[in-house]
Amino acid sequence: MIFSREKEVQTLLQQALKFTRDDLQANRLDTLSDAQIKALREERLWNIIGYTIIVTLFVIIILHPVNFIILMLIMLFVSPLIAIPSFWIYFKIEKAIVQGKTEKVTGIIRRSIDFQYRHRRRSRAKYQILIGQTHFNVPKHVHDAFIESEVYTLYYIPNMKRIVSGEMTNPFENIHQRKLKHQEEI
Repeated sequence: MIFSREKEVQTLLQQALKFTRDDLQANRLDTLSDAQIKALREERLWNIIGYTIIVTLFVIIILHPVNFIILMLIMLFVSPLIAIPSFWIYFKIEKAIVQGKTEKVTGIIRRSIDFQYRHRRRSRAKYQILIGQTHFNVPKHVHDAFIESEVYTLYYIPNMKRIVSGEMTNPFENIHQRKLKHQEEI
């Protein structure tokens, strides 16, 4: 039986990682759900469009005073440089989608914040979730959804190191399951 605290934690995790019970069930079977595949494809599309627009606008703004013909020639040579990272992102996400596989890791959660300093005394934080030797870079709201030193099972896309779902795990349950499995083997 799940206690109310565990239900609250699970609800926070579902909201932060944007997954449902059906997604979690599919992830337990080492696959992505149809909803997760759809979300990944939408994310891929917006990543490519957004990256291309930002870089193109940046180049146009910088070269605005330049003659239009020279600007177009420069864009002709710069466009492939803009497209290469976009296609890299596209193929990385597409590979994960086509494979549709997830992996899981179970262990005690450690949270880490690494402040990367920039100019003018501004800092930028890098949030990480660590479980055993596996670490995940996550947004702040996902980082805050985990409770330090609790045992979790995280389901993630291996080649992207991206958490797609997770659940708080009872550590004694795993020990009991291992003992039963060991007794069945004997």
